[in-house]
Amino acid sequence: MKKSKKVIFLDMDGTLLNSEKNITEMTRNILYQLVQKEIEIILISGRSNVSMEYIANTRINTKYPIIRYLISTDGTMIKDIKEDKIIYQNSLNLKIVFDLIKESQKIETAF
Repeated sequence: MKKSKKVIFLDMDGTLLNSEKNITEMTRNILYQLVQKEIEIILISGRSNVSMEYIANTRINTKYPIIRYLISTDGTMIKDIKEDKIIYQNSLNLKIVFDLIKESQKIETAF
């Protein structure tokens, strides 16, 4: 029988990170205690993968490995940062992106 895995998904802004976009030492220690109990901590965000990976590596995984998986850009990419491997990626078709940009320019909307 396969052992089940316990996972906690955490949003970054306004949840894990404080108003200064940092993680407190107390929060980092709690996350580490959860990892020691074999509970996987996965970060999710609308942020880009580059931004999330930077924060995970420079503000969270500083003393010990806590975060391994990131779900970025509202679910369009899942990455294993320990192995530096993209597990899943689904991007918009480039033509659709250009069409959206043209339409946003017509109504003077930032895109």
